[in-house]
Amino acid sequence: MRGRCLCGRIKCEVDEPVQSCVNCHCGSCRRQFSAPMATFIGVSDKQWRWTTGAPKVFHSSPGAERTFCGNCGTPLPFRSEKMSGVMHFIVAALDE
Repeated sequence: MRGRCLCGRIKCEVDEPVQSCVNCHCGSCRRQFSAPMATFIGVSDKQWRWTTGAPKVFHSSPGAERTFCGNCGTPLPFRSEKMSGVMHFIVAALDE
């Protein structure tokens, strides 16, 4: 699978299989997306890579980091210490 931000400066590839698909309703996700929920797929760190550019990182709460494009602001993957070794990609940012 391929994904990108709105302006295309940050691109990634994600290899299957997907470990999980989650709809999150936490306050951080609701605020980041200005929506009632966000949908993520979780994959191991060995299953994905940046192919163009690199995102900025925001530490949104203890043990959690959210990435985003520094140019257009598109939210990108999320990582939590509670789920180490897994990156959670936003389904809406994926092409497929």
